[in-house]
Amino acid sequence: MKLIFLVSGNGGNLKFIDKCIKLKLLKDIDLSVIADRECGALKYARENNILNFKVKYKKTYTNELSKALNEINPDYIVTNIHKIIDELTVNKYNGKMINLHYSLLPSFGGEIGVKPIEKAFEKKCMFIGSTLHYINEEVDAGEIIAQATIPNNFDKAYMINKVFRSGCLNLLNFFLSYNNKEITEYNDIYFNPKLSVDVMQLTEEFWESIK
Repeated sequence: MKLIFLVSGNGGNLKFIDKCIKLKLLKDIDLSVIADRECGALKYARENNILNFKVKYKKTYTNELSKALNEINPDYIVTNIHKIIDELTVNKYNGKMINLHYSLLPSFGGEIGVKPIEKAFEKKCMFIGSTLHYINEEVDAGEIIAQATIPNNFDKAYMINKVFRSGCLNLLNFFLSYNNKEITEYNDIYFNPKLSVDVMQLTEEFWESIK
């Protein structure tokens, strides 16, 4: 599987997947990174010998991104870029572009990073979570692949960390077959579809290493 991370930020999800590959939780994955700026994710790719590209990109200038995508010809693209992707690119890679959003969509769509969690705190939501979904022409409106739900204990730092982990695990689960033991709940996070990974390998040391 050729997997691209399209990035702008620190690359927490990228680091998670790369470390899962190194732990052999994921196999037969060819990982690449495309960044639209200097960022933590691009730095991580360079330091870990992951194929990487830095491109100029905006909705009205897509040439460099298109060239990099064509060169790799990915099976899937995880979109962690801090920009709305142009319609032509979205349509060309329909069914291959996926995104992690830190809310239970459709709640708090259109926000990036931890902003959805902050909005959930403002509204005093009883449950917070993450959503893995396909990308389409509308922002945060593509078909939902998986969600994780977490009871809100109203400790913001704790919940941000919890939601991040839930998103990572949903992403991991997307790339796994369902032949393993299925898990619906892990450390007060509830998953649908069920997880099919041995989460006991993901120690606190592991999680700390991807912050």
